Amino acid sequence: MHAGQEDRSARGLLFPLSSHSAFMFVCLFQAENMLRLLDIQSRLGDSTFVLFQPGRRLLREGVLHRLKEHYLLSGSGACPLADGVGEKEVEEEEQLVFVFNDLLLWTSPLFSITGSVPLSELQYLPTKLPLLPSTIWLARKGKPFSFDMVFRSKDMAEHENWTGFLQAAIHSACGLASAAATVSNGATRAPSSLANQRTAHDCIKLVTDVAPIRPHDIQSPRSARLELEF
Repeated sequence: MHAGQEDRSARGLLFPLSSHSAFMFVCLFQAENMLRLLDIQSRLGDSTFVLFQPGRRLLREGVLHRLKEHYLLSGSGACPLADGVGEKEVEEEEQLVFVFNDLLLWTSPLFSITGSVPLSELQYLPTKLPLLPSTIWLARKGKPFSFDMVFRSKDMAEHENWTGFLQAAIHSACGLASAAATVSNGATRAPSSLANQRTAHDCIKLVTDVAPIRPHDIQSPRSARLELEF
């Protein structure tokens, strides 16, 4: 047998092994995700909230601090205090934040649900407080603004990581929601009306001086990379 034939034969044997390995890896990832969802569900204080849904995947989880509404309304963090007055303590509460492929959920450290919003209904607001630059502002599209989704990360490095990841996750969820709506309406081609263009523009609001963030640009945990790249 010639060397070239042996090489092709070896590649032919390796291909099925590679396919089986990839399949096993996906199965393990799905099993790990399912166990984590069931674990979070069992810890939640609200038995009426059904977290486990077909197709729902956990992309990222971590700790952020949610700023209290009266602290934000008082203007603290937006401007320096008068001379001779010490800096006012930041009024915030620790939150466990879970980013799924279709949902944002945040709870107390004891897993009591504080809030949840479908990702396709969220938008990131490029707003910062001068004295608290690591704040993360989120809002519901088409709804009056409320202060229940203003979070703070521990530093600017974590802030950039979280905001980049959230923008990519929101963008992905909006795209899936738009595709599902197109299929359900029986459309045969992509919408092109001005109204639809405005809807797509409102779907993800990015900082104007920053290039759009693509999913594969995000430095995220292994599970997040898998979900955003698949």
